[in-house]
Amino acid sequence: MKQNIEGSILWLRCSTCSIEFPVFVFSGENDWTTSGLRTRTDIEKKAIYVYAHDDDPPSGTVVELIDVDRVKSIPGESFQDFRKRAANKKDRYIYSCSNCGSGRAESVEKLEMEELENRGYELLVLIEQPPQ
Repeated sequence: MKQNIEGSILWLRCSTCSIEFPVFVFSGENDWTTSGLRTRTDIEKKAIYVYAHDDDPPSGTVVELIDVDRVKSIPGESFQDFRKRAANKKDRYIYSCSNCGSGRAESVEKLEMEELENRGYELLVLIEQPPQ
């Protein structure tokens, strides 16, 4: 990612209002590499901001992870059957909606920077010196 900030851009769809929007999810090797950094998504300005938590927050909404729907075992199911069933399913990460606020948004795809830009959005890093 830009300026050595590691992460992924997810394209989300809200199950309540059906709007689609991006979110930046940090993926540093250690928590300390992204400690103190925050993100906001502004669907009106079509921007994702990465900023330091002690700076004035930019426009947009904080998109939060609100639930993880994990593959669970079924009572009485053998471990081998669970592994076989779980191999075909992935954990579902549910985020808050940037538009309606009460919706549950789920990732529909992972984007590269070029794909984000093709959809009219930009990733703006508003910190001077990213963590090393």
